[in-house]
Amino acid sequence: LYWLRDTLSTREPPRHRAAMSSTTMTPKSNRDGLAALDEALQAGAATLQRLEEQGEQLHQTEIVADSNKYLLDRSAREIRGMTWSGWLQNQFTSGPAVPKPPPAPARAEVSAPVEKRHVPIPSGGTAEQDQYVADLSTQLDDVLACGKQLNAVIDHQNAQSARLSSKTESLWESTRRNTRAAGRVAAAG
Repeated sequence: LYWLRDTLSTREPPRHRAAMSSTTMTPKSNRDGLAALDEALQAGAATLQRLEEQGEQLHQTEIVADSNKYLLDRSAREIRGMTWSGWLQNQFTSGPAVPKPPPAPARAEVSAPVEKRHVPIPSGGTAEQDQYVADLSTQLDDVLACGKQLNAVIDHQNAQSARLSSKTESLWESTRRNTRAAGRVAAAG
C-alpha cells in the first residue's frame, strides 16, 4: 500500500499519468482507456486503505476476545474454588494461561512493481499506437500488483474472521457454563 500511495501522490505525477499526457496525440478512446486504468488503480488503493483499517479492527476484536476468554477461564477457576473439592483441585492445578497476541493484521506491503517502462515494440502500427500499448502494459502491471495485494489482505482477513467465529462460540459456551456453575454454588450456599 505504501508504494501505491506514493504512486498516487499528487506531489509527483505517477508514471501512468505521465503516460496519459504523452498520448495527447492519440485518439480519445486510447486516453479514455488509460484514464479508466488510472481510476481502477485509485479505487484499488482506496480499497486497500479501507481493508487495512478493517484488519486493524479485526485484530483489536481478536485481542478483546482472547482477553475475555482468559477472564472467563479465571472466573471458572474461582467459582470452582468455592467448593471443597474445587478448592482442592485448584491447589493442584495451575491457573489459565495468559493469552498470546493474535497474528498482526496483514499489511499491504507486497513489493512495489519495478520502475519499468515497457519499450514500444514496433508492431507495424504508428509510433503513437506502439507507445499506447507500452503505456497500457505498464498500467496493467500496476493494477495486477494492486489486485494481488487485495487478494492477500482479504485472505488474511478471512482467516481472522474464521478464528473470531470460533472464539465467539467458545466465549458463549464458557459464559453459559460459568453462569450455571455460579447458580449451583449460590443455590448450595
